[in-house]
Amino acid sequence: MPDSTQRVIISGAVLLLVACVCLALLVTAGVGVRAVEVALQPEPTLTRTPRARTPGAFPSPTRYSPPPVWGEGGALTPTSPGGESGSSTPAETQTPPPAEIPPEVARQMDEIEAQVIEIRGLAPLQEVPRVLLTRDQLRASLEQDLLQEYTDEEAAADALLYQALGLLPEGYDLRRLYLDLLSEEVAGFYDTDDKAMYVVQDDTFGANQRITYAHEYTHALQDQTYDIKNRLMYDDDFCQEDVERCVGLQALIEGDATLVQQLWLLRYSTDQDRRELLEMAQTYSSPTFDAAPAFIQQDFLFPYQTGAEFNQTLSDLGGWDAINAAYSDPPVSSEQVMHPDQYPEDDPTPVAIPDLLPALGEGWQKLREDTLGEWYTFLVLAYGREEAGRAAVDDARTATSGWEGDRYALYQEAGSGRVVMVLTHVWEGSRDAREFFSSMETAGRARWGKPGLVENNVLEWEAAGEAATLLNQGTTTLWVVGPDTATIRPVVEAVQAAIKAP
Repeated sequence: MPDSTQRVIISGAVLLLVACVCLALLVTAGVGVRAVEVALQPEPTLTRTPRARTPGAFPSPTRYSPPPVWGEGGALTPTSPGGESGSSTPAETQTPPPAEIPPEVARQMDEIEAQVIEIRGLAPLQEVPRVLLTRDQLRASLEQDLLQEYTDEEAAADALLYQALGLLPEGYDLRRLYLDLLSEEVAGFYDTDDKAMYVVQDDTFGANQRITYAHEYTHALQDQTYDIKNRLMYDDDFCQEDVERCVGLQALIEGDATLVQQLWLLRYSTDQDRRELLEMAQTYSSPTFDAAPAFIQQDFLFPYQTGAEFNQTLSDLGGWDAINAAYSDPPVSSEQVMHPDQYPEDDPTPVAIPDLLPALGEGWQKLREDTLGEWYTFLVLAYGREEAGRAAVDDARTATSGWEGDRYALYQEAGSGRVVMVLTHVWEGSRDAREFFSSMETAGRARWGKPGLVENNVLEWEAAGEAATLLNQGTTTLWVVGPDTATIRPVVEAVQAAIKAP
């Protein structure tokens, strides 16, 4: 996941879509119902000794998966309907100042805050300022922040990475996608900088705004208790150094708030709230989200859905005490979130890529180096741009479940703009490596056709202006994509030599 992308947003931004997801979970007696059962019963205290962690020890990808966690003065993160390239421009029109909160709406907010405090069991340390925004004001804020935080260069590098990974077509405008999607989906957010609550008010303070307020006020309690930005080190600067760590934090924070949101819906929503949410679930449409690439749709929901499941697992073990303890020892990877039984012991294995500039020659520069993580490795297999090459979701989960660590690097040649991407994985066992190798071969066949067999467990493609090599060596796999075989072969040899070195 690109570091410039996913971590531009920090602290909450509930999506309209998530309200529908929560409602669906409740209707199907899923996570939300289980959460209520756990919360209503006394639970044993789960104790855990926090382990020392070095910030930035396991950096991660550059993926502007701006799906879900925002803040920083407004927010930032994912997508737009079209696929053409182009950059967004600042809003030219002046927007009116935020509206004053009507007394009745303020009363409802007070009531929801008290209910969330009762559900979550965290005591507030201070009042939280509130701001109502129109959707036009929200978009203007998002556009300003997005332009400041997510540059044309960062967006272009992310698009090149996603293209090399087989997730995006050439020339996709990520920046516009993110702006359009957030403008369409965000119903409110908590800002970790000014410690304020922002609620998007359309016509009324209805069910969606109320459930959003419950979610976002949970973020305010989390921030006051755990100091999201400074103590948990969850902001743009830290997350650009270690994206996988922030994937884990994001899932903990958002999943926690999603459980509270579900509990609030079950305990305190009115008949009118439920009627409105049911109507929304039946009629709601999200043109931008629906038109977004499949992997971005999934990535957008990951912190809410998989994060809620992770928090629910903790709650099953020890109620809110177990979730509270996790803030002292947060998950450090998407693997731990996807496999709660591997938390907190199974930390990622550091993976190194040698200096490949000598193998590439003059004129090349490194654009990115980071960790992709199990979640994005799964997305590559299950939600690639070529549908014919996608693995079934269950098969993709199986093929990536043995993830132990990875590292990728993205290079570009000045002048020509040609790109080389290198991705090496370490797996728990040789069987796990072979499963991933097999799934990647299927994806490669859909993308480039029949491969050539160079030697046992080494495949090569060259077609449609691209070349690729896929290699399996024991518990390690290597995938290199570039403009032609002559360019990438020295790169493959350099990485192979480093793998064989003691």
